[in-house]
Amino acid sequence: MDAFSKDMLRFGTLQGFACFTMYLRGREELLLTVRNHAVASEGEATDAGGSMLFSAAQAAVPPSPARICSPDTNGKPPASPAGKEHIAQEDHCVFLIGAYQRYKSPFVWLRSGKLDTYVGVDFDVPMKLKSTQDWANTKSRVWDVVAELVALTVQPRPRNPFAVNFQQIELMHPLNAYLGTAAMLNLLREIVGGRQHPSDVFVLQDMQRLVAMHFEALAPALACSSFRLPHLPPAREI
Repeated sequence: MDAFSKDMLRFGTLQGFACFTMYLRGREELLLTVRNHAVASEGEATDAGGSMLFSAAQAAVPPSPARICSPDTNGKPPASPAGKEHIAQEDHCVFLIGAYQRYKSPFVWLRSGKLDTYVGVDFDVPMKLKSTQDWANTKSRVWDVVAELVALTVQPRPRNPFAVNFQQIELMHPLNAYLGTAAMLNLLREIVGGRQHPSDVFVLQDMQRLVAMHFEALAPALACSSFRLPHLPPAREI
């Protein structure tokens, strides 16, 4: 569980994904907010203001029967009971990913939202996911869990669960954009390097654009006062 928790800490701090946002709550909890509908009628995903998030080529896979997810009746309750939380997100589903050391396995609980592919009614009973079942042997990574939740939630299902919201990155402060694109590139490289999946081609396309944005942000980042090197006195002659 220690490796899963460390991955969660790295992954949970990233910003700029089109289908979901993340919020870390300590070392053992990650709140994942996933859009129910990330694809507009024109075939392009948009944000609330109508700006494109990812291209139509990445938008959705061909229609297929929705996989139904059931509750894991043998699972454990979360450390944060649903009754003590008030999370409301319109047109989104919020999930709690728990990496509790005492459980020796990650679990996921639906926290709010309407999920047609889930038949559970008790928010304190975890979901039965492929990525968390038999975790002791499969050792799925936290991004495998997120990819499965995106596939269950977003309709139509996107080709690339890790599609990048480039507009959000363009609006970042130059220093944040420079550091953020580096962190995202490092993580996406690890994702595609550890598996073979049809979505990898779209992840690599996004990585190419992120590389360009990373170097475009370098000069403005260096110009920021907070990023300047301290002034050093001239060297003394011996």
